[in-house]
Amino acid sequence: MSARSIRRAHERTSRRRRARLAGTAAAIALGTGAALAPGAQAGSFTVTTLGDAPANACDASCTLRDAIDAGAADATPDTITFASGLSGTIELTQGQLEIYDETNLQGPGANAVTVDGNGLDNVFYVRTEPKSARIAGLTVTGGNATKGGGIYLFDTAPTNSTLTVDGVTFTANSASDGGGALDAAGGNVVVTGARFVNNAAGDSGGAITGSPLNLSIADSTFAGNISGDDGGAIRVAGSMQSLLIEGSTFTGNKANNGGALLLFGPTAAGTIRNSTFTGNTATATGGAIDDTNARDVTTQLQNSTITGNTAATGGGVYRRGYDDPGQPGDDNLVVSSTIIAGNTAGTGPDIAQGVMPPPPVNGSFIIGNSLIQNPGTAPVTTSAPNLTGVDPRLGPLADNGGPTQTMLPAAGSPVINAGTSNALATDQRGAPRTSGGGTDIGAVELGTVEGGTINVKTTQKQKGKKIQIKVKAGADETAVATASGSISIKGKKKKLMLKTVSADVGPGSPATLKLKPTSKKDTKKVVKALGSGRKAKAKLLVTLSDSFGATFEAKPGVKLK
Repeated sequence: MSARSIRRAHERTSRRRRARLAGTAAAIALGTGAALAPGAQAGSFTVTTLGDAPANACDASCTLRDAIDAGAADATPDTITFASGLSGTIELTQGQLEIYDETNLQGPGANAVTVDGNGLDNVFYVRTEPKSARIAGLTVTGGNATKGGGIYLFDTAPTNSTLTVDGVTFTANSASDGGGALDAAGGNVVVTGARFVNNAAGDSGGAITGSPLNLSIADSTFAGNISGDDGGAIRVAGSMQSLLIEGSTFTGNKANNGGALLLFGPTAAGTIRNSTFTGNTATATGGAIDDTNARDVTTQLQNSTITGNTAATGGGVYRRGYDDPGQPGDDNLVVSSTIIAGNTAGTGPDIAQGVMPPPPVNGSFIIGNSLIQNPGTAPVTTSAPNLTGVDPRLGPLADNGGPTQTMLPAAGSPVINAGTSNALATDQRGAPRTSGGGTDIGAVELGTVEGGTINVKTTQKQKGKKIQIKVKAGADETAVATASGSISIKGKKKKLMLKTVSADVGPGSPATLKLKPTSKKDTKKVVKALGSGRKAKAKLLVTLSDSFGATFEAKPGVKLK
C-alpha cells in the first residue's frame, strides 16, 4: 500500500467516519427537537483577543468568554470562530466557560490556541439539553475539578444532547473523582481526531469517564493518562446504548484495573476495532482492557493489536461477568482477527478470566482468526483457527501513516494473510484492509509499494579492473530503493560482500543502483578470478520501501563475466 493511496484512503475513511458520526449526532438532535426553527438565524461570533475578563459585549474586542455568553443570550444556534492569525494561550481568570446554548466552537487548531483553566475548575461546562454542542480545533489544559477537568457534560435527560469533540488536544487536566479530561453525565459523546495526553483522575477514567447514552471515539490517541482506580484512559459504566472505539491508539496509560480501558456493566454491547493498545499498566487486572459486564452483554474486539501491556492478572485483556437479576444469557468477549501477544502478568500473561459474585456468570473468550501468544488457562471457545505460542514479529510504535501511531508486522510475520476483514474496509491508518493474498491479523494491513519495479540483467560483463553490478528500480510513489548482496567465486567458500547502496525513486524518476565490493582487495580477487576463467555469481537483495512501511523486494542472481 502506497503513501499516496494511504493518504487518499485515510481521507475518504475520515470523511465517512465524520459524516457517520455527524449523522448520528444530527439524528439525535432532530429526535429531541434540536433542529432550527423555521426562519431562525444562527449567531456568528469571532474571538479577536486572548484575554479573559467578566463577560462584555462581543464587539470590536471579543474574548472567548464574551462570544460564548453572547451566543447564550439568544435562542438560536451559534458559531464561534477565531480571528485569522490569532494564536496563543487563553488563561481563564473568571472560572469555567459555560455553554448552555447550541454552539459550534471552531478553533484554529490545537497547535494554535490553548485554553488554560488555570487550575480553577472545569475548563468547559456544557449543559445544552435538548440541544447539542461541538468543540473543535483547540488545546484544553489546566482544568481541575471534581468531575471532568477539561469538559463536564451534564444532561438531566440523557437522550437530549450531543457533545462532539473534534481535533482537540486535552493535556494536564485533572479530576479528583472521574474524567480527568472529560466526564459525561448523560447525553451522547462523539470524539474524533483528538489527543488525550497526561490527564489524571483520582478515581476513574484518567481521560474519559461517565455514563453517556452513546459514546463514539475515532482516530484518537490516549497517552500517559492515569487513574487512581479504574480505566487509566477510559472508564464507561451504566445504561449505555452503544460504545464504539475505532482507529485509536492507547499507550502508557495506568490504573488499578484496566490500564487503558475498563468497561463496567453497560447494558449494550461495545465494539473496539482497528485500534492499538501497548505499554499500558494495571496494578491488578487488565493491563490493556478490563471487560466487566453484566449477563447477556457481548463485547467485540476486532482487527486490533494488544501487546506490551502489564498487569498482575490478565496482562493484555481481562474479562469477568456478574449476574444481572432477571437477565438471561451469557457474558462473552468475542475476539476476531486480533493480536494479543507479548503482554506480562503473574496470571494469564495475555488473557485471563475472573468472576464477580453473586452468582458466577457463564461466558468465555470466543476467539477466531487471531494470534494469542499465551492464552494461559482462560476458557476459550474457538470460532475459527487461531495462532498460539508464536511471536507476531511487530515493529515499534511509530508513525506509519494515518492519524495515530501503529505497529507494523515485519515481512514474514505469521499474522500476514492469516486474519479476516470483519467487513472493515480499512485498517487503523485508513489503508485498504485486504492487501495481497488475504487480510492480516491486527490493526495494520501490511501493504506493498505502489507500482514497484526491480530490473536486473542476469548476466553482466565487467570491464577492466572494476567490478560493478547495476540494478534498475522504480515506483509509482515516493520510495527508497536499497540494494545489497554478495559475490561467490567458484571454488572459494568465503563470500565477498557488496556495499549497500540506496537511492530515492518516484513517479517518472527511476534510479540505477551500482553495487561494488566493500574493499579494493575484494575487487582484485573478483577481477583475478574472472581473468583466469573461473565463474563468479552475485546474490542480491533489492528492496523498495515507503514512509508508511510498505515494501516491495526481489532477490535476483547475477552471473559475472
